[in-house]
Amino acid sequence: LRPPRRDGGSQAGGLVALLVVANLIPRKGVGGVLRVLAALRREGVVRWRLVVAGDSGADPAHASALRRLAASLGLEEGDGEAQVAWAGRLDGGALERAYCEADLFLLASGYENYCMAAQEAAFFGLPTLAYDVGEIALFCAPGGSVLVPVGD
Repeated sequence: LRPPRRDGGSQAGGLVALLVVANLIPRKGVGGVLRVLAALRREGVVRWRLVVAGDSGADPAHASALRRLAASLGLEEGDGEAQVAWAGRLDGGALERAYCEADLFLLASGYENYCMAAQEAAFFGLPTLAYDVGEIALFCAPGGSVLVPVGD
C-alpha cells in the first residue's frame, strides 16, 4: 500500500517534493532542471525540495559538474537544509519510498525511447512534468501530468 500524500506539498512547511530518477549523464537534462529550479527559487514562485536519485558511475565527471552547478546556483543551502538532495542510485524499498514521498516527477531528457522511471512514477500515481519524447505519453499518470516540447 502507498501512504497518502498531503495537499500543499508533502514536506513540512508546504515544500513541493520533486523527484528526478535518472543516471547522471548529460542527455538526462538534470542541469536544465537545476537551472529552472534556481529561477523559481529567485522568483519565489514555489518552495520546493528536489531529490535526485541516480547513478553517477556512468559519467562521474558530469555528476560532479552537476553538484558544482547546484552549489553555484545556491541550491545546496536553503532554509537551513539543502534544497537538492543527491540520493545516489536507489533500489527496492528506497526507490519506492522516493516515489511515495514525491509530489511531482521531473524528466528533462531530450531523448527517451522507453523511460522506465516515468512508467514507475505513473504506477505510483505521481504526476509528471516531462519533455514529450518516446513512449512517455502512453503511461503518464492522468490528471496532472504535463508534457512539453523539448527545450521548453
